[in-house]
Amino acid sequence: MQRGPALLLLPLLVATACTAPAGNETATAAAPDPAAVRQAIEAVNAQFTASLKAGDIEALVSHYDAEAMVLPPNMPAARGAAGIREAFSGMLSAMTITEFTLTTHEVHVAGNMAIETGAYAMTSQPPQGGGPATPDTGKFVVVWRQQADGSWKLFRDIFNSDLPLPAGAH
Repeated sequence: MQRGPALLLLPLLVATACTAPAGNETATAAAPDPAAVRQAIEAVNAQFTASLKAGDIEALVSHYDAEAMVLPPNMPAARGAAGIREAFSGMLSAMTITEFTLTTHEVHVAGNMAIETGAYAMTSQPPQGGGPATPDTGKFVVVWRQQADGSWKLFRDIFNSDLPLPAGAH
């Protein structure tokens, strides 16, 4: 007995029939408005910036999803609130951030996730002003996850400098 192409499609048709919406139901929830998501992300970025400049580690950690991961340059990934708290504590004990700006270039939304790309500019100096200010510019990618209450939190956060490594650091 020869099996035709229609027989190969049977499992797909059965699966589709079992998952197709009935009546006026929709198969998926309404997609978030990309402009509204970008506005929400930029609002969190403003809060994040203020927290970083203030050295408020708990406020910084509060902007991250419970399952978040931060992937900073030149150090291991930080996972979850405890790891992220430790990473920011180490960073902010080594430097004071005097200026910090985030610029969002793009936001792409897919369901309850959004991907943001952008650039940062910052100036840091040793704690208590114990040395010269150091400017830095760089780029970032953040994957955001929408929370049950509709807010957006950082889920994956990676960033790195545009500046070349110091001589001899290669």
